[in-house]
Amino acid sequence: SGREQELITEDVLGHPGTAIPPPDGSGLLEQLLDLRAAFPDSSIAPILQNGQMPTIACKQVTKGSTLQDCLRAEKAVLVSGFMKRVSNGWDYYSSVEVAFLAKAGQSFDSTLLETSRAIRMSRLPDANDLWKVSPWNSTGDFVLSWNIEWANAKQNEGQRLLQLALSLVVFNASTKFVKLQAALEGAMQQLEETFAKSSPPSLVRELTEGSDATDGIMKQTAMLTKSEKGLIQEEKNTMPVHGLNFEKFLRDPAVSSMVGFRMRLIVVGHPSVPTFEVMRLFKNMQESQLAVAGRLPLIKHRTVLSDIDDTVHPAHDAATIAVSGQDTTPVVHGEIYPAIERVHRALVQYPEDNRACYPVFLSARPATLAQKSKPELQRLAKKIATDGQLRQAEGNKDRFCFILPGAHYIGSLLDSAVSILKQNLPGMQKGMIPALGKTKVKRVLQYVRLFPEPTYVFIGDDGQGDFEAARILLSLSRNQLRASELAQLEAQLAMSKGRLESVSDAVGKVRSLVSEKDGYVQLLRQQLKSPQPATRFSADNQPLFDFVAIKAVKTKSGYLFSQSTRQQRETLMKQIYGARRFFYFSDYDELWNKLKAANW
Repeated sequence: SGREQELITEDVLGHPGTAIPPPDGSGLLEQLLDLRAAFPDSSIAPILQNGQMPTIACKQVTKGSTLQDCLRAEKAVLVSGFMKRVSNGWDYYSSVEVAFLAKAGQSFDSTLLETSRAIRMSRLPDANDLWKVSPWNSTGDFVLSWNIEWANAKQNEGQRLLQLALSLVVFNASTKFVKLQAALEGAMQQLEETFAKSSPPSLVRELTEGSDATDGIMKQTAMLTKSEKGLIQEEKNTMPVHGLNFEKFLRDPAVSSMVGFRMRLIVVGHPSVPTFEVMRLFKNMQESQLAVAGRLPLIKHRTVLSDIDDTVHPAHDAATIAVSGQDTTPVVHGEIYPAIERVHRALVQYPEDNRACYPVFLSARPATLAQKSKPELQRLAKKIATDGQLRQAEGNKDRFCFILPGAHYIGSLLDSAVSILKQNLPGMQKGMIPALGKTKVKRVLQYVRLFPEPTYVFIGDDGQGDFEAARILLSLSRNQLRASELAQLEAQLAMSKGRLESVSDAVGKVRSLVSEKDGYVQLLRQQLKSPQPATRFSADNQPLFDFVAIKAVKTKSGYLFSQSTRQQRETLMKQIYGARRFFYFSDYDELWNKLKAANW
């Protein structure tokens, strides 16, 4: 089990909180992705040659191929790491560190390893059927490698997953992709600066009617769209995960095992796998009507989904047009809200295990601009994994996380901007943006196709459509996770019919009311009187989401919604969806106390 693996790791390591990938398909998959990312524009992998005294050589893998294509012909095993004896134990160096010292056929010199990049261990790991531990010459140091039976006709589940891991990673990393993405990000920042200099009425007019100005938003967007197409083409040429082999992996019953679950988490969360690639895999699953079936009893796991702007950190946009967000809480750029990591840590089972218990964010940005390396997201991921104590030893290495994008492309991002700008006009209900809420739900449904096992939590804010998302998410049940049911839900979202109809149609009617009464309070009261009550859950029909929490956006004049309005909303949501399933909070200390009181 995952817990057994963690206990072994804690027993092996000299200090808690640091982990070596477990000797299974998930560990191998992570190492292959690390290797691929470490050598852009080339395809180098360290190989321990069979039939000789242990020596390490570097094998050139054909660009665009998987390691399996190479190793079958060579009958070799993959070096997993190197153990160097020190005075009080051993230093462990990953396969990436070994590869750096064994480039292009050069001999491996263990004396050149940098101790600052090592993980200190109190003892050697126990050898088992997946590891091969061989002495390095006569120094007392050891080489750790994968011992894979290539021609075993009766492969067990673990061996199949190892073979699948070898076939998933394509060695095609390119520095060109990073440069193109950086250029696109720079152009996007210029567009955001243009937004900031404009007034809401003029922006709405230009976005809806168009403009011929050479420095206008429409011209800048056209240039961005052209750059985005070039980036998308480069992304397609450098996809790190083999699409057909990934589908083969999903169709293998072992995908629902604990190791298969961790392999899925690694593909999605690995820092080197771009959001665009994962969304392509999700789209392929939809088109093939594929959905992973959870193995009973379900793996015990909780995934925390979180909005970004005004939820993880202020959007720093409130002083201008407030397209990204409106929160004025004094948090400097690059920092996150106080105590947010304490809430995230308390909600997951093993927060130190960043490879499995990483945060999943929802962004309004398109996949091409949704970057896992964003400082605030990385800061939260690192604080979750380290109990809030960022150590110098953490270095610059990015942690695992994932971003579910909003807009499909940059052009569609402007549609969202128009909706946000309109709600800031006089007489409009604040925070009611059905299109944004529905998009978030669509992305969540794509995610649960691949991860049916966890229970989920959503944390958002009351500024831009998260209430629309909350009402739908709280109604989802586990019985809706079959491929056919998911397809039906997705169709309902696209057509605004069936049980989802009230989320968009009723909101549209309430928004037009010229009244001081809060539109959501009105809507929720109507729902309480409706002859069709909210979804009833039972032991045979359990909720997919444990709860939803909504953060109150703070403005210059107080809060976006008054304390009275927030209390009314929270009371009505609890009456409809359950007393322990909805929380309204002004800061993360308050949310912590509410969750504690509700025994979460």
